[in-house]
Amino acid sequence: MNGFVVQLVVLSALWAFCEMLVPEGKIRRMAQFTVSLMIMLALLSSAIQLAGRELPQAESLPVLAETSARGDSRRIYLQARANQLRSYVIGQGRRAGYRADATVYLTGNGALERMELTLWKQKEGPPLMTGTALAETLARTLEIPPEKICLVMGDSSGG
Repeated sequence: MNGFVVQLVVLSALWAFCEMLVPEGKIRRMAQFTVSLMIMLALLSSAIQLAGRELPQAESLPVLAETSARGDSRRIYLQARANQLRSYVIGQGRRAGYRADATVYLTGNGALERMELTLWKQKEGPPLMTGTALAETLARTLEIPPEKICLVMGDSSGG
């Protein structure tokens, strides 16, 4: 890492030297391009070196190890996964012409246990597909058994 800092300092000094001493015109643009290229190469080589190193595991970092030990990170992960799935399903319901809501239940390992999908018909016009067809399409898209989706059709006067 110290070598990287030294490279950047030297290249910055070279850049300043080019700005001060090289006259305007094609020569200055060529010098600026050359120094810029060297800076990019220095950044790229450092990034490649960094990518080749082993990154520390979460358990080796004290703050993350404590969070993992309490199970908070797992709960947050599962909640985020459920929220993403819920948002996706509601969006697909809207695209099909319904007002939709969903409740997602996940297992401890993050797999879908079951989903309750509630659909209400929009007042603007007929939906593009039936609720059953939407549930079947979602099951195929999410690659889950159709019986894991519990479809509830709300009445058209429902909020």
